[in-house]
Amino acid sequence: MLQFLYDLSQSPFFPILLFIWVAIDIFWTKRWRALFERLGKLVTKPWIFAKDPEPKVPPLYPREMLEQLAQVSSTRERKSDDVRAKTTSAEGKETKKPKMGFLASLRERIFDSDHPFRTVGYVIFLAGFVFFLVADAISVAQTLAVMGLITEVLTGVFTRFDLAVLGGALLSAIIGVWVYMEALGDSHIIDLDILNDAQRRFLRGLALFVSFNSVLVMVAFAINRLTAIQILESNPTLDILLSAVLYGLVPINSALAAAICFPWAMNGLLVLLFIIGFVIIGILPVIAFLVDILWRIGYVVIDIAAWALFTPLMLLPELINRLRGALDTDPSGKKSPADSKEKTK
Repeated sequence: MLQFLYDLSQSPFFPILLFIWVAIDIFWTKRWRALFERLGKLVTKPWIFAKDPEPKVPPLYPREMLEQLAQVSSTRERKSDDVRAKTTSAEGKETKKPKMGFLASLRERIFDSDHPFRTVGYVIFLAGFVFFLVADAISVAQTLAVMGLITEVLTGVFTRFDLAVLGGALLSAIIGVWVYMEALGDSHIIDLDILNDAQRRFLRGLALFVSFNSVLVMVAFAINRLTAIQILESNPTLDILLSAVLYGLVPINSALAAAICFPWAMNGLLVLLFIIGFVIIGILPVIAFLVDILWRIGYVVIDIAAWALFTPLMLLPELINRLRGALDTDPSGKKSPADSKEKTK
């Protein structure tokens, strides 16, 4: 087929054929009117944010789907207003809240209007949890390399033992002190309301243990620095103690800090998922608007191209129909005798 089209384009009769083809497109005005009518309906349709009385005209136009995408944000806002209106009486007093769905209850849980800073705390704990996991992995990889259990040369982030020390010392100390202070009284940054007294005591003890270990790691790191610059004299006993603290307490501290962060890190993950969902829902109307514009432009281009391509092909059946109609009637406009005989039979 492609070879035929190529040979046709190289033929000396191709310019004549092209001229006849374009002439038929131009002078067959009946086909023009149908084309302009279709395109006029499409171009003059209301914007995607308004209701279209004829959503299925022209065909292959996903108008209803685009309208739903464009109105999804306003629909969510109306539903939220309805829920808030149901939870408040006419006098401004709170009434019994209606039963919420799964997603609504999750949103109510992680976006607490009484404690707005908890949402930020969830995200911070998520970041801390990921960092402590990476720091613990670095410490374990470095320890296995020192023990000779890893023969490959460590590359990338696994060579950054400074990050492991940062997680096992400074950041774990911050998390430990922060959680301990929150567990002492009313929690404002993290949600400790779900814990009973025994669980709070255990959490305080774990936070103190992590903070104490962090101090030991920082002290050992300082002594190691002093021996490296030869202010302190190094000896085998001191080297063993420093290695035990740096290669032992650093991964332990990172693992315990990750365990402390874990319950609230999951809420932080939900916060990020909800934020991503809000952003996607917020840009859906813009996407629907752009898709509607691009679809209309594409429809116009394809329709004009199809009209110009197939109009000359429709001329032959049109001429056959007119010739058949002319043969079926005499010059006076009456039907031929043959047709009358057929009817009398």
